[in-house]
Amino acid sequence: MTNDELLEQFEACTLPNSAFHHREHVRLAFLYLCTYPVLEALQRFSTSLTKFAAADDRPASTVRPSPGLFCC
Repeated sequence: MTNDELLEQFEACTLPNSAFHHREHVRLAFLYLCTYPVLEALQRFSTSLTKFAAADDRPASTVRPSPGLFCC
C-alpha cells in the first residue's frame, strides 16, 4: 500500500482495523510530520485517530495520542 493510499484509507476510516498495527501507526505519524508543521500534524493525527477508533466502536480515550509520545 502506498503512503497516499494508507493516509486516504485512514482518514476515510476505510482502513481495516486488522491492517492497522504499530508499524502503520508510526508510518502515519511520520507522514503527518512530513506533510504539516508539528502542531498541525499533532492535531490532524489526533483527530483522525479518534475518528478511526470511533468507526471501530472503540472509546476515544483508549487511542488519544499523547503529544510527548507521538512517534514512539
